[in-house]
Amino acid sequence: MVDRQAAFTSTLWVDGEAVGFGLRLDLVVERGGRRFVAEVKTGSRAPDPCFPATRRQLREYAALFPDHGLLLVDMDAGQVVDVAFD
Repeated sequence: MVDRQAAFTSTLWVDGEAVGFGLRLDLVVERGGRRFVAEVKTGSRAPDPCFPATRRQLREYAALFPDHGLLLVDMDAGQVVDVAFD
């Protein structure tokens, strides 16, 4: 593990005006020399990468961390899945 609860800031442009926002990543991990953002979920729906709220969160991470892979961790099932977008 590289980092846990890593805090980052970014900028959103609203009508041409910069608005800063923060986000906190569950985990940043490294495997085979590559870094991944790992999102940890529990429950029956949230660990599903097709669940709309989870998918949007992963999409945001993909946009903000294009050099990182994405992992979705289902803590209840003990499974880790690699997620990628077109």
